[in-house]
Amino acid sequence: IGWVATEEWTALDGDALLAAWRAQTDELNQQRAARNEPPIEILALASLPRSDPQRATAFWAKRYRIAGEELIACESRAFGRDGIVVLKATGTPDLLAELAAATEAALARVSFAPGRRHADHAAGDRTGTLATAGLIARGVWEQMSTMQKILLGVLAAGALFALIRFVARLFG
Repeated sequence: IGWVATEEWTALDGDALLAAWRAQTDELNQQRAARNEPPIEILALASLPRSDPQRATAFWAKRYRIAGEELIACESRAFGRDGIVVLKATGTPDLLAELAAATEAALARVSFAPGRRHADHAAGDRTGTLATAGLIARGVWEQMSTMQKILLGVLAAGALFALIRFVARLFG
């Protein structure tokens, strides 16, 4: 993906993101129908998108319905010099506060190595092809190379262990 500029981060438009998510979900539902899976319906934002350009992070939550069950999806992004870390947590609407806190706590533990942080960007670095809002609305999986997907999996596993430890401390 490369480095992603932060100019748009202070003006994330919830309505535009919601419209983009719905359009993306319409395409996804066609694939789901071919596999006899129930459709997904994007209902609303559960939390307005917010970003922190200083920490190079973004967070939002959306409400959706699948097979008659309403769910919440909290998502966070941590941006580095060469790419991003994506954290997701899903649960029932009554768990929004806990999911948001756990996702943001895990995101706070994400750190890129010196020289690989977003702030370490240098002229000539590869730049991401999608603006921040596009990364949020469309996702990034299809934009990544196989090696980036493997690296993301390794980073996500580390973040998952951090999230599990955080939740265990919270409830244990």
